[in-house]
Amino acid sequence: MDSKSLRTAFKTWFRGVKLPRHLPNAVLPEFIDLQEIENMLETTADNWLEQSRDEGRKEGREEGRKEGRKEGLQEGRTMFLIGLLEEKFGSLNPETKAYCDSCFNR
Repeated sequence: MDSKSLRTAFKTWFRGVKLPRHLPNAVLPEFIDLQEIENMLETTADNWLEQSRDEGRKEGREEGRKEGRKEGLQEGRTMFLIGLLEEKFGSLNPETKAYCDSCFNR
């Protein structure tokens, strides 16, 4: 196999198999030679990395909001229970308040 057909086979494999498997949503330009493949990878690798970081940050923020809502709901339930108990029985000692808190934080 001569070097031109080897380069053509490599480009075909790279475009048709390797990149789609690892980057299924990537829009790829037509390559003229292997140097362009190298240049494309150098210029777009940073973009792909930044996109991955952005997606990770977004997922982290969503998870943080979900966890914050859960904690807020637990705290609200605890405060409501303590309020009802104090209304009925007067001021509660710290141990009873801690027990009420543990009821919703399991």
